[in-house]
Amino acid sequence: MLLMLKIILFPILFLLCIVACILFIPLQISATGTNRTGDLEFRSKVYWLSWLFFVKILFKDKKLSLYIQIFGIPIKIPLKKKEKKTVSDKMTLEESLLKSAETEKAEEKPEKKTEKTKKGNDRKKTFGITDVRSVYDTYKPFVNSVVFPQLKYIAHSFTIRVNKLDLTIAADDPSFVGMTQGAVTALSPFMNSVKFLNPVSIRFDYVRNTTEFYADLYFSMKLYGIVIRLLIIWWHYRKMSRANIRVSHESNVG
Repeated sequence: MLLMLKIILFPILFLLCIVACILFIPLQISATGTNRTGDLEFRSKVYWLSWLFFVKILFKDKKLSLYIQIFGIPIKIPLKKKEKKTVSDKMTLEESLLKSAETEKAEEKPEKKTEKTKKGNDRKKTFGITDVRSVYDTYKPFVNSVVFPQLKYIAHSFTIRVNKLDLTIAADDPSFVGMTQGAVTALSPFMNSVKFLNPVSIRFDYVRNTTEFYADLYFSMKLYGIVIRLLIIWWHYRKMSRANIRVSHESNVG
């Protein structure tokens, strides 16, 4: 009997540990991208317990590569390129689509169209602006008192950080660069107070015609905070719906 309990409890505890790890260990993403001299490069890492699960995305020399690492074992996933269709193939596809469309139109009956239009008119009549307003009025207190405050707490479960952003704005038309510089200069007094934009540097080049950038970004997500807040919203919604059912039942009885 004791052996049977051990056999049953061990997988349950193992599953609980996995769920706890998923909830309390944040998912993290780091990404870097560069575009200098017209060569676009992008690197991204998605990891949750980096030694357990790790995904690496690399775009270099116009080639996309994907690597997955599970329990320290790297696995490269080959990405197949889509073969470009020739002009003759495209023409044959277009001709076949036109023929199929013509046959479908010929097979369609006018009675079906009238039935569809009638159904559409009935749906429009059954649901109008007054119904939208009534739904909005009933759920407005719930949204203002429960949903919006909980969404503010959910926002704290996400972390977005700009480690570095080096941007050089250039274009074929120098007037566009000048207008952009004027807009950035006008907004700079308001941007200085935002800590999120402290590592951002912007330059303007009136000679070159290609915009260049170097970006280093970080993102993390705490799942337990999101799950808890969503459960709170669901609990309040269920409580409100039960109260509405009780009130409607009492009004019908009376």
